[in-house]
Amino acid sequence: MIRLQPIDWNRIENFVGFGSPSAPYLFLGMKEGLLSEASLDADLLARSAYEPYMDLYDAQAKLVKTAKFR
Repeated sequence: MIRLQPIDWNRIENFVGFGSPSAPYLFLGMKEGLLSEASLDADLLARSAYEPYMDLYDAQAKLVKTAKFR
């Protein structure tokens, strides 16, 4: 598979989490996981566009065939 866009590992590694950094509470939970190994490249490309803090609903909408957090 030829990737048209490079994966931005720096953005992926600097992702902090979902929600607002100024929220009065912090929720620690499990990573949401990968739907299937076949969607790994598309998943990484979507995560390459993440900001350090993302809204969970908006972030999941960018992932391949993911609707479990809607």
